[in-house]
Amino acid sequence: MKKNHILFYYLFVVQHLQLKASFCYRIYHKIRYFFVKRVLKLYREKVRDKHRFYFRDGSRLSIGDRSQLGQNARLGATISIEIYMKKIYLLFYYLFLQFLPMQPFPGYKLYYKIRYLFVRRILRECGEDVIVKNRCYFGDGSRLSIGDRSQLGQNARLSGTISIGKDVLMGPDVIMLATSHAYDRIDIPMNQQGAAEESPITIGDDVWIGTRVIIMPGVKIGKHSIIAAGSVVTKSCEPYSIIGGVPAKLIKMRK
Repeated sequence: MKKNHILFYYLFVVQHLQLKASFCYRIYHKIRYFFVKRVLKLYREKVRDKHRFYFRDGSRLSIGDRSQLGQNARLGATISIEIYMKKIYLLFYYLFLQFLPMQPFPGYKLYYKIRYLFVRRILRECGEDVIVKNRCYFGDGSRLSIGDRSQLGQNARLSGTISIGKDVLMGPDVIMLATSHAYDRIDIPMNQQGAAEESPITIGDDVWIGTRVIIMPGVKIGKHSIIAAGSVVTKSCEPYSIIGGVPAKLIKMRK
């Protein structure tokens, strides 16, 4: 079997075999070892390659006896084939998968699972059991992170660097804008001034974002907070806040 074929099987099949918590993990380690040994320049005995380890083509990587290659490790430049695959995932998502129906359509759990399997390979970081509802737009996903059990709501529009924590609820038509237009100069039109400096948005754990909420650049939402439907959030809020209005203001504290 040629090295390119071995590398292909490793990237798309073998590296995804599960770790110690899974059944027969020792067999999975041996299978990965068999493939990786034939890819790397020098791969010594009893080396354990953990789940989803990337090493480009392996031609310039050496590793000693009884060492480990950690889960999700990255060595060297980004694998060109991984970049191409991400573009394919994006194409499938925007052409087909974003239109799969959601609850209460029959079989909606299967559609959620299919979308999740593709989106987790697109986003910068994606936790476990994330729900991506239909027609959600997030660009190329390279600047979006989302934690375990969180949601990307129906028709959501997420632009720029955004970090969403764990257990976040998101209603339909939510907009988050970490980017904006520059408008400092008055001697030239605003559409010729380019983009303003990006201000990342941070959403804490256990936040409920209501329907048609708009979150502006640089906002940080504290954990366990609630944002009322239709709000325009221009300022950060403390944990356990309930905010609402245009612009959003503190209504009361949950704690």
